Amino acid sequence: MKRVAVAPAAKRIAFVLLAPAALAEIGSGSTAVAKLLDPGVDLFLILAYGFPLVAIDNARTRWRLSNHAVFVLGLAYGILNEGLLAQTLVRFDDLPIREFDRYLLVGGLNLSWAALIVPWHALFSVMFPLALADAWFPVDDAEPLISQRAFAGLGVVLAAIIALLGVVRAPHAAMAFCALAIGVFTLFAFALRVGEAPAAVTESRRAGQFAFGLIGYPSIVIPTVALAHAKADSVLYFAWIAAAGAALFGFGRALGVRTPLRAPRLAEGAYASLGLSHLVFGGLVKNSFIESLAGLVFAAFFVATAFAPAAMRRI
Repeated sequence: MKRVAVAPAAKRIAFVLLAPAALAEIGSGSTAVAKLLDPGVDLFLILAYGFPLVAIDNARTRWRLSNHAVFVLGLAYGILNEGLLAQTLVRFDDLPIREFDRYLLVGGLNLSWAALIVPWHALFSVMFPLALADAWFPVDDAEPLISQRAFAGLGVVLAAIIALLGVVRAPHAAMAFCALAIGVFTLFAFALRVGEAPAAVTESRRAGQFAFGLIGYPSIVIPTVALAHAKADSVLYFAWIAAAGAALFGFGRALGVRTPLRAPRLAEGAYASLGLSHLVFGGLVKNSFIESLAGLVFAAFFVATAFAPAAMRRI
């Protein structure tokens, strides 16, 4: 039987649509593996993760967005995911990480949790998946993957959903604030467009970038959770967040990483670390063999892809 070739653009769109939910939810253990057998759960995750990332990926090309602009859109997505959809940003108790319960609550928002999870989504749900898409499914950066009409339609649908959720969901004031914040971040990202093609994917210092991703993740998350557990003073907590972000930026530049978008080995290291944390906390702590195995397989996959020959990494 003759093999039917699939266009690179189609493969990339499929990856951007389907992979982010698996990378974020399975990797972190937020969604149990058994729940993925429910088609309704799968559809919701694709809608919640995939379609916004398709819009961001195409906005990056059409608007000639800078790397900083993509990160800003990632922050907007984090607010959409955890604010309007999951509503953890307005939850005071029973958060995914319980150390953030009733800590630094202001105006109906859990600022301690927001300071961690919103940038987390900017990286793990937006920038890292796009970095892998660029490396594994390279396409012409000058050519948008979907038509202008499809892009406009997707944008209108997303804007309508955001506006609707901001109006109808309770608590109304906090949800309206989240919707407004998404709009402000999106406009700010548009203002950061650069009008030039992005730089090539960085392949130098591959082992160093992978190690940075592998070690950097727990180096940030563990102290942050510890400060939340201790209910540290707000000045100390946010000073740590700012210092940690600056340190990540500085170490990344030293390793030749100008942006996570152009450092897929960094993304693979971070996802491997995420899988190992799932192995420990999602599996062993919960005494679940399936979750432990999922975390182990997830981590092993990214170790293998990080050090595979370049030709094998392009699917």
